[in-house]
Amino acid sequence: MACPRWCRLLPALLLGLAMVAASPAWSQSPLRTVPLPGPAYPQVTAQGRIVYQPAQAVADRLILIMDRSIAPAAVNPLAAVPGARVRRALPRVGLTIVDLPPGTDLLQAAARFNQQPGVLLAVPDTLVYPQVIPNDPKYPQQYHLPLCRAPEGWEATTGSRSTVIAVIDSGVDLNHPDLAGKIWTNPNPGSDPRYPNDIHGWNFVENNNNVQPVPKVGEDNSIVSHGTLAAGLASPDHADQGLLQQWQRHRVCRGGGH
Repeated sequence: MACPRWCRLLPALLLGLAMVAASPAWSQSPLRTVPLPGPAYPQVTAQGRIVYQPAQAVADRLILIMDRSIAPAAVNPLAAVPGARVRRALPRVGLTIVDLPPGTDLLQAAARFNQQPGVLLAVPDTLVYPQVIPNDPKYPQQYHLPLCRAPEGWEATTGSRSTVIAVIDSGVDLNHPDLAGKIWTNPNPGSDPRYPNDIHGWNFVENNNNVQPVPKVGEDNSIVSHGTLAAGLASPDHADQGLLQQWQRHRVCRGGGH
């Protein structure tokens, strides 16, 4: 799946935001915000209640990612909106923070700036909220989780060890290190005569108790690994093999199975 343009530019944008936030002059007065279209962001309070934060941005402000291959003197992005002015420039990372006339529609202004030569991307200065994300070092490689808005679900719950999950898929690698100690064991195998010796579940394809996937030499075995991946998303244990484990609250940017 190709990464969109804003995704490729995100590291520079995050760095610029961090530098801006670190400036004392920017925290002297409360920011005025305006709502943005899009879903509300679920947050969990210290009392365990779920509250929803609206999508918001700083009023009358945009962040521009500039093309550093073009000399600043050769472009005039402020021509996009009369009355706009540069609040701060961060040339080392190619960012320019622009103040707009009071009451400017942010999305319309961003669309105009995006048409200007030398501007790679113009976006509102959006507010971000803490999110629950796993401490798996391979989490950044799993692009599908933010895409399906999994962190929003994790804000509500990260599950419980007392909950038994039935994974209906291609089978599970019972020896996978991320699933060690998490595989359900039937306390009374064979209690249903239709499924004799069903220790960890049942293979309904081959009608036996072997729930481990069996790779076939020379064939596409992505279907074989899918069940293990699904089980890892549902109930992992260790955090070093690319499945998800412990949950920590971090500040991250948000974009708007079988």
